[in-house]
Amino acid sequence: RNHSLSAEASLKYIILGALSSAILLYGLGILFGLTGETHLNTIAQKLIPSPALWLAVVLITAGIGFKLTLVPFHMWAADVYEGAPTPITAYLSVASKGAGLAFAFQIFFQILNRHLGDLEILFTVIATITMTLGNVVAIVQQNIKRFMAFSAISQAGYLIMGFIGSTPEGISAMIYYMLVYIFSNMVVFATIVLYSNETGYEKIEDYRGLSKTNPMIALAMMIGLFSLAGIPPLSGFVGKFFLFSVASEAGYHWLVGVAAINSTISLYYYLRIVRQMYIEAPEQNAIVLNSSQILGLTITLSTVGTIVLGVIPFFYETIHAHTMNWLNVLL
Repeated sequence: RNHSLSAEASLKYIILGALSSAILLYGLGILFGLTGETHLNTIAQKLIPSPALWLAVVLITAGIGFKLTLVPFHMWAADVYEGAPTPITAYLSVASKGAGLAFAFQIFFQILNRHLGDLEILFTVIATITMTLGNVVAIVQQNIKRFMAFSAISQAGYLIMGFIGSTPEGISAMIYYMLVYIFSNMVVFATIVLYSNETGYEKIEDYRGLSKTNPMIALAMMIGLFSLAGIPPLSGFVGKFFLFSVASEAGYHWLVGVAAINSTISLYYYLRIVRQMYIEAPEQNAIVLNSSQILGLTITLSTVGTIVLGVIPFFYETIHAHTMNWLNVLL
């Protein structure tokens, strides 16, 4: 509470969060006004296309976009990620996205399912801008937490490709990719927490020579970064493959091309950290990190999960069937 960056981050998050919630509620209020109902299935049955409906969709998308860090509703992420204590940053990076995605499922697949075809161009534009801005801006970042903020923004761009085509495969692909993102992101953030707790450093260049002093920690972080970049055979590659397949089957081959180019760009900036860890020489006063049991277990389990999820898709048909069953129970 006495840290100026944390105070700034909390103020920005609460103000922008309150604003996004107000916008979201305004959109939901319009849906209620159009139907006079609050039950999701009943709203879906009574909705008919109208200017008021599209206004509601835009407002709701803005509210969801804040949670998922979609452009142009991403403006809070970099400052909040940098200013918050690192464990809180890790929590925001996965919990906020998970909650936002779950809410988006309820809105777009349950209430607006009959109208999703009319929204495909909206999703393609937002996905393109989000992944491109996140990847390009991440290249110039020096603080590793700001770096991860723009990484999270770019990942959100890939994620919403699953809404295109409004198919059950899109739902499965997004759920799978969200799971992949959680494991991969937790590997990286657990390592960042460990390193910053021990050294107090948060610059990318501070990680130079980490493989020489802490080889297992560096290996775990490299696996997490390569998974986020979509390097086979790690789970991030399979997750992106599923999402790209959904967009391709919907006929948006150009979007798949844009996403592939952005994945190549992301490999460059993820390799910046790997280069510091494996090629650059460590500082003379570099220390061996002493991991707590909780952090060590988190890094180990997240790394194993990142690798195992790359193997699971060989049993995709079975997983898809179970996922749809779980989804039907939840909805």
